[in-house]
Formats: sequence, C-alpha cells, structure tokens
Amino acid sequence: MRKTIISLLIAMLMIGTISTTFANADYEEYEENSMNKTQLRSSTNIDEIDQHNGAFCGYGDCDEEMLAQSFKPTRNTLSKILIPLWKTGEPGTLKISIKSDLDGNDLTDITVNAGQIGSGYKWYTFDFKDIYFDVGQTYYIVWDPSDVDFENNYYWGFGDDNPYPNGYAWDYDVDEWHIHNGEGTMNDIDFCFSQYGYNTEMIPDLYCTGSLSWSSITPGSSVIGSFEVSNIGHSQSELNWRIESYPDWGTWTFSPSSGNHLSPSDGTVSVNVFVEIPDDTYEHFSGEVKIINIDDPSDSSTIPISLSTQKTRMFNTVSFRFFEKISNIFSFFRQLTFNLDICKPLQLQSDYCEIIYPNGGEELCDLCEVEWQIYSYYPPLPLLSRVIIGCESSDYIPATTGEGYKYSFNTRSIHDGSYKAKVILYLDSDEDGNPDCVIDEDESDSFFNIVNGPRIPEKPIGPVEGRPEVAYSYSTSTTHHANKMIKYKFSWGDGTDSGWLGPYLSGVTIAVNHSWETIGTYSIKVKAMDSAIKESQWSEALYMVITENPPLPPTIQGPSTGVPDIEYSYNISTFDPEGDSVYYLIDWYHDISSDWIGPYNSGETVCVSHIFPEKGSYSIKVKAKDEYGMESNWSDPFVISMPKNRENNQKEQVVLENFQHMQLLKFYRKT
Repeated sequence: MRKTIISLLIAMLMIGTISTTFANADYEEYEENSMNKTQLRSSTNIDEIDQHNGAFCGYGDCDEEMLAQSFKPTRNTLSKILIPLWKTGEPGTLKISIKSDLDGNDLTDITVNAGQIGSGYKWYTFDFKDIYFDVGQTYYIVWDPSDVDFENNYYWGFGDDNPYPNGYAWDYDVDEWHIHNGEGTMNDIDFCFSQYGYNTEMIPDLYCTGSLSWSSITPGSSVIGSFEVSNIGHSQSELNWRIESYPDWGTWTFSPSSGNHLSPSDGTVSVNVFVEIPDDTYEHFSGEVKIINIDDPSDSSTIPISLSTQKTRMFNTVSFRFFEKISNIFSFFRQLTFNLDICKPLQLQSDYCEIIYPNGGEELCDLCEVEWQIYSYYPPLPLLSRVIIGCESSDYIPATTGEGYKYSFNTRSIHDGSYKAKVILYLDSDEDGNPDCVIDEDESDSFFNIVNGPRIPEKPIGPVEGRPEVAYSYSTSTTHHANKMIKYKFSWGDGTDSGWLGPYLSGVTIAVNHSWETIGTYSIKVKAMDSAIKESQWSEALYMVITENPPLPPTIQGPSTGVPDIEYSYNISTFDPEGDSVYYLIDWYHDISSDWIGPYNSGETVCVSHIFPEKGSYSIKVKAKDEYGMESNWSDPFVISMPKNRENNQKEQVVLENFQHMQLLKFYRKT
C-alpha cells in the first residue's frame, strides 16, 4: 500500500463554490449553487446542513485502499454529502458510500470516474437517494478508489487538531480499519465534508407473513393455525393494527385480533387462529385474512387461506329432523341423536341471532346494555345465549326463538378502549344449563368505545426542534365524560416523565416545560387520570429533535491592501445549521479583538470597519456563536497588506499633483 498526504498552494484554493453534482442513476439531479443555500427537496421536506467540517488545512490524503469519516446525524433522513477533492493523473473510479458499519454493506453509494473530477481543489455534491437514519447513531462516509497509484489518485481534503468533534477519520490498512492519526505534524485529522438532511415523519409499515392451509379435515371439527405481524417501517415508528376481515364460512377466532405501538425493534407478533369449520363434506374452502394499519388503512396485508374437508359426515339434515321427532317421545333416542352430533345440521343454517346494540361508533360509560335478537327457526329446541365484551362475559342465559334479550355490563370493570360486542348461541339439549355446542354467533358491525375515565388527551403541541438543556413548553387538553377533575402525565421519551400534574377542570388546556440533556429524537406523549384513578390511553406522540450544531466558520470579504489610518470596511457572514441568531468575535491583528457583536440573522451579511495604524501585514479572522453559546471554528485568515504609511502616501500624492500641474503649463505654452 502506498499512502500520500499532499499540500496545495493556497493560491489554488477556490473554496465556497460548488459547481458539480453527482446523483444516483435513478434519482433526479438538481443544481446546487452554494454550500450555504438551503434546497427545497419536496413540498414538505427541506434539507439543510446537519453535520459539517470545513476546516481545510491545505492538505489532502490519498490511499490505494479505503478511507472513511464517521459522523453522528441529528436528522433522521440523509439527502446528500458534499466532499472537497481533487485528482492527480488519470486514476480509475471513486465510490463514495454511506455505511452504518465499516465492515457492513453500503446503505447507498455513488461512483464517479476521473473525467468527472478536476485537478484543482473543489467541493463536489454526492446527491444520494434519501435514506433513513437512526438519530444519534454513528454512520460513515466511505471513500473507495480503484486503479490508483502514487501518480494517479484522488485526494480528500482534511483539517487537523480535531476540527470535527462528533467523529473520526479512518483508514483501511492490512485488512483492518484504524483511526487515522495523520502524519508528521498533522495530528487528530478529520476529513472535510458537509452532510445534509431533514426530518421525516416516523412512518410504520405493516408486514405479515405466513399462510393458513389445512387438508382432509373432518367436517364440523376445529383447526388451529398462525401467522406473523411486524412493523418494517422507520425504526422509531409505532404501528397500530387489527384484523379487518376474514371469510364468512366457519367460525373464526384470532388471538390477538389487534395490537398497538408495535415498533420494528419489537420483532414479530404471532397471531393464533382458531377455526370451527363447516359441516360440508368433500368441499374446498378458500379466502384470505386482511390485516390493516389502523392509522392508514391503505397499508394492509393479506394471509391466504385454503381448507378442504373429508368425504365423511355422520348426519344430515333429514336424519336430524327424523331423530328429533323420535326424541320427543323416547329420551333414549334424544340422547342418542346428540351423541351422534346432531349439532352439525343446525350449524348449516344461519342467522339465528344478531347484535342490535351497540353496533359500532358509540361511546359508552358506566352501564352498557347489550341488546340482541334470536330469530325463529325449525325445529324449536332449548337454547342458551351468552354475550361478551373484551374479557367480560355474561352467564349462560336461557333463550327462546323470536325473542329479544338485553344484558347490562358495568364497563368500569373493562379497560377503556375500542371493542365489539359478541353474542354466542348454544344448543342445550337436556336443558341443564350447560351448552352442548355453538350453533351461531354474531358481533357488532364495527368498534365502539368504552370511556369511563378521561378521554385520550390531544397530541401534545409544542416545538419539534431544540437544543440541550433548554426548557420548552408543551400543551394538551382533554375532557371527562362526567366532567370530573383531570390529572395529566407527560412521558418525555428520555426515561423520565412529569409525574401526575393537577387536578384541572375538564376541557382546560395545560402547559408543561421540559428540557433534554443530550442530542437525539424524543417521543412526547401524555395520558390523563380522574379522581377514581381511571387512566386514559396514551395520546398520539409528538417527536422532538434535540440538536447541537455550532455555526459554520464565517467568511470575510473586503480590501486586501491599503494605507494606514484609513478606515476600511469588511463584510462577514456565516450560516447556522438550525437557523439560530449568531454573534461574531473579530480578531483584527496581534490579539486586538472586538467584543462579541450581534445578534444577527443566520446568513445575514454584516459590515464592520477598522483602521490599521501603521504599515505592515495584518491577518484577521472571525468566529461565530449561536444564541445558545455554541461556537464555530475560526475562519480562514484574511491577510491585509499596508505597504506604505499615510505620511509617505501624502507626499507621493503632492509630487504627483505637482507633476500633473507642470505638464499642463507646458501644454499651454506650446499652444
């Protein structure tokens, strides 16, 4: 392996303008005019500088193998990377990729060739197809050249003395990655780069696997199966899902039939399926189970179903009716008919019972009176019915055809949430109050809500971006079905909560302050509780991004030569990644510095003036800080030359004026 660190002449440096953009082949390219210009990437997502190191020291590094620079993003989506580079000779290709593990696979990459790279120092834009990041985790910009040697290579500009504190420079040597410590007087180097990104909504993605297939099943028996539900969306997203539909043949039970707050890190949820299959012999049944994302029903998945029965059935409807008549006279035959499973012919019929109320969309509290109807059928037999809400159920209730029934639940024994009522109709052959078999069932058409305590609070309202150790205010409100006093508890996503606050009147909006210690993305949600210790479910989450990026090193523009004792003006400006107001500190020369001046808007040009007292060479520099005290690196030195003092300059001016006057006199004499 051959390694070289090379210096460029300062006169060659044209820093600040970006004229070349590389994009993924399947991604639309757009023009980039300035490192400090924010680009609108879509109607909702604006990308801006997230991580940056522009402290170029005049040197670049090349390697016949790979280099890398680690960084920690504070936005959850990467849009592009800017890198200062140049070439010597005619090297092969250069691949720039993003990795979450130096020895892992590329998350995205772009490859360029020598014809696309110039021999002078310049920043190039690698406009990747946008990818998700885990905020606060370490990622790597990997530099991978091919067909290079000492005379034909690519160079990556860097700075020394640890200019980027959130990562390290790396090099690949002897089949291993090592932290790059520089060479000679260059210590603690970091490669120069700008990483752009933006925050996107944490969107879940429902994914289901498995199938339900049974063959040669005895008619009227039961079967068991299962499938898997998972969230393959953003790593910090939460999925709320439920079973939306399933075949109308057979009796289906799912455990669980729904779920909330499923994140990708939770893995898969196994859904167990229990089916009481029809009594039809030698039949094939098919269909599908449909599972949906409750918050986005267009995000759905289906599980295919296939079931076939044997060519065997012990009884048919005609036989049932014959034995039923006989059983009215002879109890022996009555018992025999049920031993021969006469429930099965009854199950071939339908619409024995129906839920009347609640049938979906209602909000219920305290006592919930479930109403259902049992329809007429032939032959009339003794029946039992039972109604279920959640984990609560009634006793077995003797039932008669053509009658309506009601049963009241105390919903305070049921957790607040969304439910369907279910009624089950049984045959009670010997009228002993014990069911023989299920002959029909029905449930509410859609979900209704049980709310005995406070309703779910509104999604917290407040800032979505901020700084460490700065307090921010968040508000919410909710109501109580009985207008009782309400307490609130906020979960801040950092392992802490507000504790129970209040009580407050129903419907009153409250505000609470909180600060976070470290950078990252935090989930803020709130729940409510009444005086009876009845708690609501958690609200929808608001996501807060805590970042800590200083302004970029400022730029200086103005005259580079002059004479002493004359006031000269200079323009300074910088860009703050978060758009914070900025202050400036100017080192004019020989440790003669101004006080901090400001505040000014990010990107605003500020005009400052200074008088240099004597001839000589002056090197001025500027640094910036944001309104939270985060300081930038010093700007590159701006060298000013004062070759003559003011007295000599005045004498030369007098001599010049006298010479011009003498020339005019000679001209008039000739004429």
